[in-house]
Amino acid sequence: MRGGSERRYNRTGSAERMKRRKQKIRRWRGILLGTAALVALMLAAGGSLGKFLVKMGLKHGPEERNTAAVFYAEMETGGGERSNENPENVSAGNIPDGRQVLQDAQLEEALALLAMQDENAAAVYAAREQYPEELLAAFLGNPEMADFVTGYPTAEKKASGGFSQEELEAEDPLLLQWDARWGYAPYGESNIGIAGCAPTCLSMVILSLTGDTEATPDKLGEYSMNNGHYVEGIGTAWTLMSAAGGEYGLTVRELGLSEEEIRACLDAGGLIILSMRPGDFTTTGHFIVVKGYDAGGFYVNDPNSRERSGMQWSYEKLKYQIKNIWGFYP
Repeated sequence: MRGGSERRYNRTGSAERMKRRKQKIRRWRGILLGTAALVALMLAAGGSLGKFLVKMGLKHGPEERNTAAVFYAEMETGGGERSNENPENVSAGNIPDGRQVLQDAQLEEALALLAMQDENAAAVYAAREQYPEELLAAFLGNPEMADFVTGYPTAEKKASGGFSQEELEAEDPLLLQWDARWGYAPYGESNIGIAGCAPTCLSMVILSLTGDTEATPDKLGEYSMNNGHYVEGIGTAWTLMSAAGGEYGLTVRELGLSEEEIRACLDAGGLIILSMRPGDFTTTGHFIVVKGYDAGGFYVNDPNSRERSGMQWSYEKLKYQIKNIWGFYP
C-alpha cells in the first residue's frame, strides 16, 4: 500500500518540470531554518507562556514548530513568484491521497508536496497518521532525520543500546539526539529525538570528561524528568546543566558571554555547552557543545546535525545567537 502511494506521488508530469521542482526543493530546504527563525521571533510576543519562556532563555521547548508552514508557503509561491505550470500544486482540498489526516493543515500540505519529490517523505506521508505532528515538522526541516522518522511507527518507544566502541574511544564523540539507540525513548510528552538536545549534550560532555559508559542521552533524560528539570509543555530548564554535571562529578560554572571565557575553559581541559537562540542551529532554541578551537574558529558538536557539527564557527557568527554558557571541568 505504501509502495503504491509512493509511486503515485512521484508520477508528476514532464522531466523538465520535475527537474525544476527538485531544484526548488533543494533551494528552499537550504534557507528553511533561517526563514522559520524569523517567523518564530515575530510570533513570539503573541504566543503562549511556554513559547515566551523559551524565547527568553528560561526553558527549552520543542523545536521546529514553524517549519511546515514556512516550507509550504515558500514552495507554493516559489519564493514570491507563483508558478503557472505546476498542476500538482498542493492545496487544502487537493492533497495526493485526498484525505485530511493531520490537525495542522499546513503541515500536511508541506509534507504532501515534499512526498512528490522524495521517497522517504512519500513513505512518511503515506503513514502520517502514525506520527506525532511535531516529529513530522522536525523532519521537514532536517532531512538527516529520515531514517529515524521512517523507523518511528514500528520502533519500540524506549532506549535500545549504549555507546559504541568508537564513541568510547573518541576524545569528543558526536552523539545525535535522534539516534535510534535512544531517540525513541520518552522525554516528557515528547521523546529524546525531538526534544532531547539538552540531555544529549550533557551525555557528550559527561562521556568525554568522565568516561562514564552509563551516561547515555536517555539516562540523562530520565534524570531530568525525575528531578524536576523537565517542565511539561515547556521543555528543559537550565537548572539541569549544573545539577546533572554535579551528579556525575563535574564542576560546572556559568560563564560570561565572552570568547575569552570559552577559550579559557577549553584550555583548562573543560567543555562548553551553549544555549542558543533561534538562528543557524534551530528555529526556537537549542543546546550545542563546544569542544575546541583554533585560529579559524570553534568546533562544535550539534546533537541535531552531522552537517553543522562538521563546520567551523567563528565567535562573530555565534555570539548573537548565544543565550547562556556553561563550562564543565573534570
